[in-house]
Amino acid sequence: MDINLTTGSILVYYYSEVTNWEDIVRVLENSGFFDRSKAITNDEYVRDSASKVGELLPRNIAGNFIESVFS
Repeated sequence: MDINLTTGSILVYYYSEVTNWEDIVRVLENSGFFDRSKAITNDEYVRDSASKVGELLPRNIAGNFIESVFS
């Protein structure tokens, strides 16, 4: 098992012949380490991140341009 406190992620190694991912998620939920209602897919994470960049980038470019004009 690898835990990354910076990203809040955990990588669980398991043998699919012995257990399955649903059992692991259930144990994590029952132990209070995982809240399924706050989980998002990787695709959702990428889409949300790209959306934020799309909102912030034009503002930063405009701000830098205005700053360079009045400097």
